[in-house]
Amino acid sequence: MQTIQRFKESLENTRFGRRVKNYKVSFLLIALLIGYGTFSLISIPKESTPDIPFGIVMISTSYPGANPVDIDSIITQKIEDEIENMPEVDSIDSRSSLGISNVTVTLKSSADTKLFVSDVKAKIDNIPFVEDVNDPVVSEISSDNAVLFQMVLYGPKDDFTLNQVRSLGVSLKNEIKGNAGIVDVTIA
Repeated sequence: MQTIQRFKESLENTRFGRRVKNYKVSFLLIALLIGYGTFSLISIPKESTPDIPFGIVMISTSYPGANPVDIDSIITQKIEDEIENMPEVDSIDSRSSLGISNVTVTLKSSADTKLFVSDVKAKIDNIPFVEDVNDPVVSEISSDNAVLFQMVLYGPKDDFTLNQVRSLGVSLKNEIKGNAGIVDVTIA
């Protein structure tokens, strides 16, 4: 009997035993934690569409009428050479197609994207392009960007007139607008 009493007292002197014995303090602590959690849940700012930086920068340059081989040598390679040794760059992916050069730069997680964009703009301004090349457009890809999808329609001049391509673009725009929420389509 005395052994059982000592065992009971030893159990009551443990952390768990003290909490069971003083259950009112435990209930008070739990109530405070629930109250603090509810307060935090209500007071934390929430956004329905938060700006999420992906650490991706896109450099688009157009040279109307140039073939992909010329685009690669005249534009894409020069841009890649200029930015490949920058410390923030993780990888570079480029595509040269008919009249357009797209260079996609993935940054390291520690990089400041906005600072990188301004540095790239300064470096690209110093590249000597041929006369008819349009100015490169450097843009950061994030969830805050208005354009997440871009479509380019082109074809042989003999098969389609500009008005036919524009009409096709308008009908595609209307079809996409009907299936998706907010769509901003520019037809030039």
